[in-house]
Amino acid sequence: MSLILLCAPLLTALLLVWETVPGIAQLITTPAQTGSRIELNGRPSSGLWGRWSEAIAISDVWLSQVAGVELRDSEVAAEQPVVWFAPPVLARVLFDRPVQNRFLDLDALGSLGWQAQIAGDTLRVNTPPAQVRSVLRSPQSWGERVVVELDRPAPWQTTRNSSGLTVSLDATALEGTLSSLIAPSQGGSPPRQSITQLTAVQTDNRLNLRVQFAQPQLRAAISTLGSPPRLLIDVRPEIVSVQNRLWAPGVQRRRGLVSLGTASFSAAWLVVDLKQPGVSLKPIWSNPQALPGTVSMSELARRWQAAAVINGGFFNRNNQLPLGAIRREGRWVSGPILNRAAVAWNDQGDVQVDRLSLQETLTVAGVGSLPLSHLNSGYVQAGLARYTTAWGPFYRTIIDNEVLITVEGEQVVGQVVGGPAGQMSVPIPANGYVLVSRGFQSAVNLLRPGVSVQGQVSVTPRRFEDYPYVVGAGPLLLKNQQVVLNAGTESFQPGFQTQRADRSALGRLADGKLILATFSSGPTDLRPTLNETAQLMQRLGAVDALNLDGGSSSSLWLGGELVNRSPETAARIHNGIGLFVDLPGPVASPPLRGLRAKAP
Repeated sequence: MSLILLCAPLLTALLLVWETVPGIAQLITTPAQTGSRIELNGRPSSGLWGRWSEAIAISDVWLSQVAGVELRDSEVAAEQPVVWFAPPVLARVLFDRPVQNRFLDLDALGSLGWQAQIAGDTLRVNTPPAQVRSVLRSPQSWGERVVVELDRPAPWQTTRNSSGLTVSLDATALEGTLSSLIAPSQGGSPPRQSITQLTAVQTDNRLNLRVQFAQPQLRAAISTLGSPPRLLIDVRPEIVSVQNRLWAPGVQRRRGLVSLGTASFSAAWLVVDLKQPGVSLKPIWSNPQALPGTVSMSELARRWQAAAVINGGFFNRNNQLPLGAIRREGRWVSGPILNRAAVAWNDQGDVQVDRLSLQETLTVAGVGSLPLSHLNSGYVQAGLARYTTAWGPFYRTIIDNEVLITVEGEQVVGQVVGGPAGQMSVPIPANGYVLVSRGFQSAVNLLRPGVSVQGQVSVTPRRFEDYPYVVGAGPLLLKNQQVVLNAGTESFQPGFQTQRADRSALGRLADGKLILATFSSGPTDLRPTLNETAQLMQRLGAVDALNLDGGSSSSLWLGGELVNRSPETAARIHNGIGLFVDLPGPVASPPLRGLRAKAP
């Protein structure tokens, strides 16, 4: 049976049917039509879809999370192996432009009875009604398996909680059989009970299977089989082999467990080849027009139109100001603090990781030089700090009694005492900057209106000045394959090095590729320390590595989804490292089936 897609704009109705299109080439272009809503069997959901010429494709995130389509490992960017109650088949890959999302053109679902209709920005997807024939529990040496047998394939999705999960199928139980649907466990009790309760609840046309775990560290792996259609729920200690999916040319998505001694940690990471044409990394922050502020990871990706984002450096959660280096297109957006580590890179894929400091001095005509403490930073200490238009159009006082000194065209043009924190702001001139004195009265006395000044800047290490992109965080984890962790050297608080938390890190491989990685708890229910994070990065092959902000900020976003945690547990962040993909020209694709429009 073919997949039928009905497109019904106001003046034209096109019946779209599957036809063979031999030798079709994968084009990365702007879709002719897009939408952000998908109705699955009458149930609305947020989901992206697009129409490219005659082809209609659905976001791979929606297909896997809402419809239960399994995405297998892949090594070819233009095709994605998928499984849905049948042997693996290849789905054609499409991207939007600018590349932010990955879409799959799934001919295989047509043979399983899928139908869809376009209505405005909504794609209405329907599958044939399905019934659950039986639900069988069976003990295994590693835990327990639940086998759900259906009369035909059905979309499914999971909702997880602290003690188990609910699997919802677009299916109904045979009339009058719901109470006896779940058969007793076959084959005796498992060596170690994994499921304490298994119940079935019918809600309209959906069957909800609720599975309660015996232990919090247990996980459920869900897969499908065909002939007859079956859904398998395997409850066991989390054992995840490394998953490796070529998301786009030069971008690999990986996930798995990484062990250190008796502990295992869940890892999600991207391997990025900056030498791949069209692939680039750039620092991004919450507001392109000003530095203060925080946003969700999804909003950060949307504002900068990034395909992927990993959270970056530290920031003050109270006033939402940056606490580390940010440099973009050769301009210092925010200066480093406390000689903390940073990563620097260029458009050719050259990368440096090291501890970083920025030294600025201000020469006052006829007097001498004054040291500047920080550039566009939320880190506050006594001294003279400088704020440019990268901070925003205005500077607002951060602490009480700051003295704000305005410089235009290398001349002091104004000076004012700020009073209570947050009560005064002054414009930052386009051809100058604002100097902020905090307890530096001798500098205030010298910097009177009319005085000429000139600034000088130097960077340590010197080579960092040659790189247009810099993001600072810390501490430094690896250098030349060796663990060089010393949180105290970078002025982190005592105990920070041994604290357990979710972690984000950036590393350089021996071949020059970059790793953007996140680590969280695995079966042992332990989150990594910084020393363990350094070892984990070694296990992933990094020769140099930098710790990024962690805890609830630790987030990795790719193509419309957080790949390392649920959105509900992710904190708002200030800045990140954005991955941008601009694929030049066509990407070779195997002969696959495609959609063509025909008049009805």
